[in-house]
Amino acid sequence: MIGLVDLQLQSWDKPQLCPPNLEIMKLATYYQREENKFCRIIELNETDLTNYDKIYIFSESKDYTTIPEPFLRAPNVIVGGTAFTNGIYIPFENKLIDYTIARTDIYKPMMKEKLAAGIKEKEIDYLLDSSYYRWHAGEEALPIPSVYKRKRFYIYDRDFFQEGWRKTL
Repeated sequence: MIGLVDLQLQSWDKPQLCPPNLEIMKLATYYQREENKFCRIIELNETDLTNYDKIYIFSESKDYTTIPEPFLRAPNVIVGGTAFTNGIYIPFENKLIDYTIARTDIYKPMMKEKLAAGIKEKEIDYLLDSSYYRWHAGEEALPIPSVYKRKRFYIYDRDFFQEGWRKTL
């Protein structure tokens, strides 16, 4: 089983949701579809982490980098995201993960909890129905996911306006 932690979204306490972590979505999609492994978002207060083959913790914001103590002690934790790499995206060793189209399915159980906690249904629908994209993984350009009219499209690159960006869009 693969455990996933979106440190920013899971720590978020504002009335509007922040965008979900792109790499968490890609990891979940990759492991479920390519390796047929069960993936789940791990609660931040979970203490028994022994059932997980790997645990990925990602954050894009330096405001959300505090990793709970049980995760620090676990031997199978992989930390990533630009919050931990000085704002620089580090591609996955397995390039297929970077090329995986991000899907929001992994967030559905968490969104039920957010709805119960008072987050507006419209905000949850936006999160689940949007498209998410990182243009570059290192030097490689990644394929653009399907984008639907009148749906939100999130770009995760911090330096998107490079040569060719207009053609890409």
